[in-house]
Amino acid sequence: MYGVKEIMKITGYERTKAYRVIHMLQDQMKKDNENVIIIGSKVPISYFKKYILLENIEGGDENERRN
Repeated sequence: MYGVKEIMKITGYERTKAYRVIHMLQDQMKKDNENVIIIGSKVPISYFKKYILLENIEGGDENERRN
C-alpha cells in the first residue's frame, strides 16, 4: 500500500496534492467495488500503477502497448 509519503516521492507533489490523489483513487476503488474496505489514507500499489502511472497489471505501461 502507498501512503502520502510514497506518493509525494514518486510524483513530486506536495502533501495536499498527494492526499487528493489518494482520495481520487479511493473514490475509484469504491466505484469499482462498492464493498471495498478503505484503510486510512492509503491505496493499493496496483491501483496507483494502473490509474496514475498507467501501467497494466501484467507489466509494461500504456506507452509501450501503443507503440
